[in-house]
Amino acid sequence: MISDRQFLFIIGSLKSGTTWLQIMLSAHPQLCTTVEQTLFDKYIPSWFDIWQKETKNITEKGYNKGLPFLWTNDDFMDFLREFLDKVYAKVSINHPNASHILDKNPMYSFSVELIHELLPNARFIHLIRDGRDVAVSMLAARRNIGYGPSSFINSVVTWNKYVLAARHAKSYENQYLEIRYEDLLNNGILTLQTIFDFCQLPISSEEIEKIVSEHTFKKMKSKRQHADVRAKTHKAFYRKGQAGSWREELTPTQMYQFNKISGDLLLDLGYDRDGWWATSKIKRLIVPLMGEIPLKIYFMKKSIYPQAKKLMKAIS
Repeated sequence: MISDRQFLFIIGSLKSGTTWLQIMLSAHPQLCTTVEQTLFDKYIPSWFDIWQKETKNITEKGYNKGLPFLWTNDDFMDFLREFLDKVYAKVSINHPNASHILDKNPMYSFSVELIHELLPNARFIHLIRDGRDVAVSMLAARRNIGYGPSSFINSVVTWNKYVLAARHAKSYENQYLEIRYEDLLNNGILTLQTIFDFCQLPISSEEIEKIVSEHTFKKMKSKRQHADVRAKTHKAFYRKGQAGSWREELTPTQMYQFNKISGDLLLDLGYDRDGWWATSKIKRLIVPLMGEIPLKIYFMKKSIYPQAKKLMKAIS
């Protein structure tokens, strides 16, 4: 089945609209999808780690133990592809004629090389959203649903890591497409047309207009719509569905901290200009005094914790 399907992967940061995009794309009759899977961030990586360690033990240390003693690397890769085949067969069971299989998981942003190795024809759709709005949305998800970064600083670091990791898929040239959440929000018809063209999914402009009109934020929120009709999203999953709300929700200190951590990426993506965080000379003087200490504490803990953990492990 893998050989005769086109695989699509939506990647990008948490709270960037990836579920919204997944649901809209799934309205195409030739595409099938389901709830967020964890194949490339949990299952397969753990097998890969074990395989590589045991292979190294045999080849470098002479330990005749483990699966690599019986299998070649090709055997192992064939096994992984058979596993994917069985999983995705379940995804397409209700859409046997679907030519495209869509899988969405923000964590796959860190798995693009693994996905490409196992599914060389895979195409990546990277949905990027203004990191300031993402940070606000992450904190709301933490409060209302209980998942995601536990602090504002951590949410900014998270956005930065996910976006940079997902952009590694750029190296696959015509298999990578970068889309902005704001374009999807403000010009959904044209943006969806670009995505469908990239996916090689023929569709008329009338059909795209229908998809956009049937998937407004208000309608999806009222239905608690999910990518799979058998599931519902958490009642607090959909929040505002807006762009630019960070202006009312972030404090001056948080704006400074965001700029300090991810300002370069924000500017590189064209979301703002240099100095955006301070609208006056007074803010430029005072705000850094309030914002620097929490930043130093956060990054100090990040540098100390791995060392302490390593020490404790050695002691035990």
